[in-house]
Parts: sequence; structure tokens; C-alpha cells
Amino acid sequence: MNDQIKSWILTLLQYGLALALILLTPWFSKTPALLLIQIAGLALGIWAIFEMSRSKLNPAPLPRKGASLITSGPYNLVRHPMYLALILYFFPVAIPQAKLTTLLILAVFTLNLIFKLLFEERKLAMVFKRYELYQQKTWRLIPWVF
Repeated sequence: MNDQIKSWILTLLQYGLALALILLTPWFSKTPALLLIQIAGLALGIWAIFEMSRSKLNPAPLPRKGASLITSGPYNLVRHPMYLALILYFFPVAIPQAKLTTLLILAVFTLNLIFKLLFEERKLAMVFKRYELYQQKTWRLIPWVF
């Protein structure tokens, strides 16, 4: 399959599943601890977007021409802070519901993010010579875990 098509399928699937989660779950958790996790996810996402704005931000996992490798801010610790931000936002509202449909969507959403980041990392390694060194110094998605 063509990389461009694969890239857009992964991206559209991510947005579609996120929309489904938004429609099927409350926007914010009613539990204070879980709400703090969501707020941390939102803050992380905003910080990551701010840092990435210095490059050529692309919602698809293919690097744009003229893009630069961002390794500052949250990217200094995690290679995919925007994906982590999405997980931190959606898990606290989807898990407590424990509805089969919501949990299934959350599982597919998370798997899609993992497939998307693995695809993205292969492409970034082809474009940026320093990417392998960057991979050795940072966590992929969750610090001290993955």
C-alpha cells in the first residue's frame, strides 16, 4: 500500500475514533484525580503543539518537506507527546464507564495510535539523520514504560 494512503487511513481512523469517544463519553471526568490526569493531558497536548509549531506540523505521520526534528520541550522526554496527551485525555473518561462499545473503541484508538507512531518513526528515521540518536535518548510514548 502507498505510504500516503496508509498515512491518511491511520490519521482518519484516529480522528474518527476520537470523535466517537467524544460523542460517547463525558468530556471531563467527575473524579478529581482522573480530571487532573485529563488536564495534564490537555496541557501536554498544548505544549507539544506549541513546540511543534516551530516545524511544519502535519497531522499525518509523514514528515513534510523542510520540516525540522523537534527535540525540545516534551519531545525531550517522549517522542510522541501528542499521542500521549490523547491517551491521558480519553482513558479517564472511557475506562470508568466500562461499556463494551466504549472500551472497544478506546482499544482500537490506542492500537491505531501505536501503529501510527511506529509508521511515523520509520519515516522520520529515513528523513532525519539524528533520529536514531534521538530514539536512544527518549521514550517512545510513556516514560519508563514504552
